[in-house]
Amino acid sequence: MRFAGARPVTRQLLREFLFAVESRGVQLSTVHVFYRALKTWFNWLVAEGLLEVSPMVNIKPPKVVKKVSAHSPRRTSGGF
Repeated sequence: MRFAGARPVTRQLLREFLFAVESRGVQLSTVHVFYRALKTWFNWLVAEGLLEVSPMVNIKPPKVVKKVSAHSPRRTSGGF
């Protein structure tokens, strides 16, 4: 499926897009949401036979560091 004037979606284009999202100063978890949405979309296109191979192959997800809140409950040695 091709659209007039549309660029082919390549791994490089997707990497540039994810980098551009990250460069906007958003949290890495937001970039990870974009990554997961793109991966899901391209996997669906492959499953439907609209693409032979997903351009997301070999693109690693951004690493997201989990933050521990100062207000999160902590367990004591007794479990209470």
